[in-house]
Amino acid sequence: MTQTYHSYSHQELTALSKKLVKQWERLLRYFNIKDYYSMNRYVIMPCPIHGGDNSTALNLYIQGCNNIGNWKCNTHQCEEVFQQTILGFIRGILSRQKYGWSQIGDKTASFQETLQFAYQFLGNPELKINNDIQVIEKEEFTSFIDTINIKKHKPHLYITRTELKQILDIPAEYYLNRGYSEFILSLYDIGLCKYENHFMNNRVVVPIYDDKHQFIVGLSGRSIFEKCTKCNGYHSPEKECVHGKYKECKWKHNPKFQSSQYLYNYWFAKNILQNHKWLL
Repeated sequence: MTQTYHSYSHQELTALSKKLVKQWERLLRYFNIKDYYSMNRYVIMPCPIHGGDNSTALNLYIQGCNNIGNWKCNTHQCEEVFQQTILGFIRGILSRQKYGWSQIGDKTASFQETLQFAYQFLGNPELKINNDIQVIEKEEFTSFIDTINIKKHKPHLYITRTELKQILDIPAEYYLNRGYSEFILSLYDIGLCKYENHFMNNRVVVPIYDDKHQFIVGLSGRSIFEKCTKCNGYHSPEKECVHGKYKECKWKHNPKFQSSQYLYNYWFAKNILQNHKWLL
């Protein structure tokens, strides 16, 4: 028996979700979400559902196989309230923007409202969409192949060293002023991120590479601002203070980086290790 939601079949909802994910940039612009950064497979942003300014609070997956369109709020678990699908993501934003939702118990947008918005957003106000199963299966297979190719050629964050250096001002003036040499800072690609939509914006970024020194496995970013005496956060003097757990932190790291699995500078040290079998 075909699973249905409000008389819409599972195939229809799947086709609708895939079309919405393809329009993810236009969708974010529609909701006036500007503070985000695309990591190829997923998008990082502050959670637009519960609010807050933690720039790595929410991950929205825009590529992959089974998880395309899924999202996760890492701080408030908003996906547990609105479901971990692109339609749940939209419903959460509609609930926030239309009804001021901020916590469990507040009024939420209905699933019917969400569907109505989704179809009109796609220019299909009559709530009809192509649910050809062969088309859906072909798209899923293509997405699966793309995911395999990405994982094969671009591990971890899927960002090459060359791509990262394009958004960094190397060497970082912040550390030059603190006595670090230009040679060392350039050697390790330590620079200031000025990319507005990057979650490391206005931070000095220290990249961690894979064993071949080709792809990024982790990022650490130090705020270029000193501690605010009013809120103890590390933000621009021109920015208003934020109190509580959403205040700007001194150091920020990319989500889900497993530091225990990597040794910093191994990409340079491995040749010495192979010859000497020890480290100082």
